[in-house]
Amino acid sequence: MDRKKLDIDDWSFVNTQIFIQIMLEEARKEQGSNSRKKRVFNDLQWRSIYNELLVRTGRTGYTPTKIHQKFVRLKQEYRIFDDLVKNTGCGWDIASQTVTASETVWQTYVQAHPGAAKYRQKGLDHYDQLQELLESSLANGALGQPSSLKPPTSEEEVAMYEVGKPIKREDSVSMGKRKSDGSGGTSSKSMRFEKKEAAYEKTAFANQMRGEYYGLLADSRRAQEACSIPNYLALLEEIKPIIGTQQYLKAYNKLLSEESQRKGFVSIKPETRVDWANDL
Repeated sequence: MDRKKLDIDDWSFVNTQIFIQIMLEEARKEQGSNSRKKRVFNDLQWRSIYNELLVRTGRTGYTPTKIHQKFVRLKQEYRIFDDLVKNTGCGWDIASQTVTASETVWQTYVQAHPGAAKYRQKGLDHYDQLQELLESSLANGALGQPSSLKPPTSEEEVAMYEVGKPIKREDSVSMGKRKSDGSGGTSSKSMRFEKKEAAYEKTAFANQMRGEYYGLLADSRRAQEACSIPNYLALLEEIKPIIGTQQYLKAYNKLLSEESQRKGFVSIKPETRVDWANDL
């Protein structure tokens, strides 16, 4: 099987969706922390994302560099598609999640933005998830970067990652000014009305997202508490008389170093925990 086929299998629709969801979960973990106002995905977080991806997909073809390169490609695709969606001359079909435009508008746009051509008939997969990851308040968290800085290029991001430097992304994806479709001018009064209407819609959306976020945060905290160090150590202590000191120490080190192992350990039955520890 060639490398291209392997890459397609690793980054299937479902596996890509899992990857994005894991990044969202990692970004939410420290949301609201006053000690890290400008968080980044550091080496430990990328390692956690990598380990969790292996567990959830059951695939072994991933590497830390490979998943970061995929993240870079996802951001590039999102920027192209979101710029297209925000273009004044284009409409949006909610049902099909595709952009609508006259042939003239489309041809003019594609001439200036060739990368958008592939979205003529089909939208961007995982657009909603990527929008939450790259545009929501999370952009000021785990992926935050001062707005005065220009976004790094794909090559710069990969280079920074490979030398161990945490990767930051821009506070908001740069889209430029909205373009006219050439159908005529717009009065300043009309423009002010449109801006005010857009502001109301943005506020309503933010309120909705805030409510959803706090619900997700509560779920996340409950899950984290279940996997907290005191909890899993207490469970490990319960089986220590059965597995012995040597296996206990192996299990202790395994659980301390790998979050995915902790999650699995607290969710399985006591007798299965014994089997797991004895197999280390």
